[in-house]
Amino acid sequence: MKKSNILIIGQGLAGTVLADKLMQKNHNVTMIDKGHQGVSSAVAAGVINPVTGRRIVKSWMIDELQPVAKAYYLQVEEKLKIKLWHELPSLRIFTDTAMSNNWSVRMEHEGYQEYLDFASAKELLNYPIQQEFGVGIIHHSARANIGLMISSFREKWKREGYLVESEFQYQELSIANEEAIYQNKRYDKIIFCQGWEGAQNPLFSDLPFQVSKGEVLILRIPKIPEEKIIKRKVAFVPLGDHLFWVGATNFWTFENSAPSSMGMDWLLAEVRAVLSEKSSFEIVEHIAAIRPTVRNRRPLIGFPENITINLLRPTIGIFNGFGTKGTSLVPYWADQFIEHLDEVGWLLENKTKQKQNDKFK
Repeated sequence: MKKSNILIIGQGLAGTVLADKLMQKNHNVTMIDKGHQGVSSAVAAGVINPVTGRRIVKSWMIDELQPVAKAYYLQVEEKLKIKLWHELPSLRIFTDTAMSNNWSVRMEHEGYQEYLDFASAKELLNYPIQQEFGVGIIHHSARANIGLMISSFREKWKREGYLVESEFQYQELSIANEEAIYQNKRYDKIIFCQGWEGAQNPLFSDLPFQVSKGEVLILRIPKIPEEKIIKRKVAFVPLGDHLFWVGATNFWTFENSAPSSMGMDWLLAEVRAVLSEKSSFEIVEHIAAIRPTVRNRRPLIGFPENITINLLRPTIGIFNGFGTKGTSLVPYWADQFIEHLDEVGWLLENKTKQKQNDKFK
């Protein structure tokens, strides 16, 4: 693959990982980012959960995604001299007898034995939580401190001149001689990693964005051990120093990205449904952000063919739409995107179709 001059718009999780991996391949990368206010990467817990939902199913592609994600975040730890990766088993509080029974059945299914078990009474002794219907345990869940990673790369790249703090101006983008020109500089490729603001990008107005708002609380809970994530309808993710990230809401209609009283009330109700009366807590912070979700819950990756220049040479691309599972998805799909960087079309769609075809060979 020839080395390219690449402009990346957005330095959230997707833009950060893609830029870092492109630099590792010796591409010339410039980034533009206006700041992280109201974006999901800045406030996300960074949890990787291999088994999710009330149906107790493995996360999409988790067996392929997790090893790549873990290796990448450990590599970044070494590069930036920061602590990112935390192995944290998850306690899953059952909400009724049916869920407990379904958990037992799922434990017997192929591919689930290494992930699922029941939490023992001894394990739960130190956890002041309500557990009327029992508690399961999910092994191999983890947390990556993506907020710290993003801010650390941001300061590094600002110092080195790779990142410009600015808002992208669409009227200053033009195409000439199969190159993209932005503010009088020529680029082989411009890749948009704008998070939820991708839904407002005029170049991608036909894409199936369906953004949602998430609100979380940062609580100080002195009496809960910090070795495990706790999950009922909301997750309690330990951050250290008795602080827990607790959330999140999932509002499809909202007026703005600011924390709301409705979000606060919903979160506090869920907190009280988890903690026993013995456990007091202090609200440290109430934060909110907007997620770049997609209607079919699959990322948007590639060079869309409705942009004319892409029919001649892949030039205007998108790497976005990773939603709540971005921590696990982004490192793997960044590798795939870079491998196919000079191909037009939708990488994820084509790869998925190929997998489906391989099943019938």
